[in-house]
Amino acid sequence: MLSCAVLYGILMVVYEYQVEPIIATGEHILFYTISPIYDVLFFVLGMVPTFWLPTHCYKPSHFSWWILYITIVAPTCIEAPHMLNDTLRVWPMVVAVVLFFCLLMQVSNFKPLTLPRISTPPVVFWSIAVVFTLVTFISLIAFYGLPKEGLSLSTAHAFRAAFKEKSKDVPLIIRYLFRWDGEVVLPCFVAYGAVRRKFLPIMVGCAGEAGLFMITTFREYALTPLFLLCVGGWLLMFKKNNGTALIVTFTGLSGVFAGLTVLKESLALITMTFFDRFILIGGQVTAMYYDFFLTHSPGYYGTSFGQLFVTAPYATDIGVVVGNLYYEGGSSTTGTNAPAYFWADAFGNALWPGIIVAQILAMGIYWVIDSAYVKFDKRAAVVMGVMISLSISTEGLQTTALTGGLIPMVIVGLMGARTFRPVPERERRRARTEPAAPLRAESSPSG
Repeated sequence: MLSCAVLYGILMVVYEYQVEPIIATGEHILFYTISPIYDVLFFVLGMVPTFWLPTHCYKPSHFSWWILYITIVAPTCIEAPHMLNDTLRVWPMVVAVVLFFCLLMQVSNFKPLTLPRISTPPVVFWSIAVVFTLVTFISLIAFYGLPKEGLSLSTAHAFRAAFKEKSKDVPLIIRYLFRWDGEVVLPCFVAYGAVRRKFLPIMVGCAGEAGLFMITTFREYALTPLFLLCVGGWLLMFKKNNGTALIVTFTGLSGVFAGLTVLKESLALITMTFFDRFILIGGQVTAMYYDFFLTHSPGYYGTSFGQLFVTAPYATDIGVVVGNLYYEGGSSTTGTNAPAYFWADAFGNALWPGIIVAQILAMGIYWVIDSAYVKFDKRAAVVMGVMISLSISTEGLQTTALTGGLIPMVIVGLMGARTFRPVPERERRRARTEPAAPLRAESSPSG
């Protein structure tokens, strides 16, 4: 809890004195001063979930709780009161996010479901993974083509815009394939190599992610290998209380980034990129969506599973409508997208009924995922859940369930138990220290 309190304090200081002034100079998000008493009360509220955050991660859901807390729950408690200038109106939303998050964490204590499994030999499992990856790349090249110029920072945005434009004419299944490959299938290689200390699977996974980045220019595929390897290394390094080690490490990293600005003002852009674009944006969009849909018609799932029955009330994407208002003050002609993060998406779909629906769906999905991976090596199960944890914290639940790979992840869990079976510590030590099998055979006495 102490590390969470320190991290909360760092985020609060960075938001008030660094990120908020940068935002205010170019965007129309306002910052309101509230009573210090309210700051303390929201701080106490933000500390409530720490009683249930896991000190040791051994299920896919455990890592998700930390990601959701760091990127959405804590930032919402910090930012929403300062953004909406109506403390009485903010309280119900912040309390709801905290309480629903505490309830969501109880899924980790549920008894695993008995799910039908497919006994898949490792050779068959990896063959399916390789074939899936090959089909994905062949489909991407066939429908999108390869970049005709060298990829650089200056051309990445143009490539990404062209890729998204082409997506309008590409079959839906192709758009699903590369996300499933990048967020579920290729991480299998990296997770296996990281926990088994095998170099070749890591190289295959990293090469595949790099290939996806070269074609799509989506930055998550450039960062995925590094993030997966960091988590894998963290799990190998801290065999006990790795949840506590995670928050201590992240708090220290946050302190370093905050200190960069103090040491040199020109490094403020690094601070803003780290805090505002990765951490604090979750609290911003949650407050925006809640504030907007208190006075505007929700989407009623018209852009997801309800589109067959409900007509979306807005001509453009809801994220563009909200982003245009809060980031551009309604003056933009093209629109700035405000991505619908987990609870933000719930508010955007049906406000209060929406957050209840999202809660029920999320609890069911995490219960199934934890049950599907119960026979996996615990470290591999956590690494496998990394990308899904990031996806569900930065997208709507319905989007993550399909395009984000929640369903394929469950399928991998039901098929991969033999491939990712737990290896006893004694067997792992023997594999690292004993000579190869042929040498042992030569030295053994003959019958």
